[in-house]
Amino acid sequence: MERFKRRRKKNTILSIESVAMTDVVFLLLIFFMLSTTFVSLDNGVKIDLPSGGLKNIKVIDEINLKISKDGSVFFHGRKLDEDFDRIVQAALRNSNKKTVIISADKDTRHENVVDVMNKVLKLGAKSIAIATREEIVKEVKN
Repeated sequence: MERFKRRRKKNTILSIESVAMTDVVFLLLIFFMLSTTFVSLDNGVKIDLPSGGLKNIKVIDEINLKISKDGSVFFHGRKLDEDFDRIVQAALRNSNKKTVIISADKDTRHENVVDVMNKVLKLGAKSIAIATREEIVKEVKN
């Protein structure tokens, strides 16, 4: 009977392979770094911007509002209707510069853009910018 009995070691030490664990951690890190670069908050809202003469100025702390052809206003891909005042006011409260960038489709009625500008100013925006497409300027050689 003694030969079938298992002998146990008194001092067994369990260890986890640290090399395999670091490989898994690096793979997860790379996966999350790559997958977050594909996320866009404004998916689904197609805006055809009008042309402008100057390059767009980068503003670090801005609030982007998009106005479609039919006059619908979008903020981070979400259509704003009755909750326009509440959402924009909350965004302005969290913004340091209180700058609002309006990206309106080139076929949007001017009245819709002016209405949004007035609402935003009443809610506490300090400055408003209108987004345009960069115009391609060709050099003329003599």
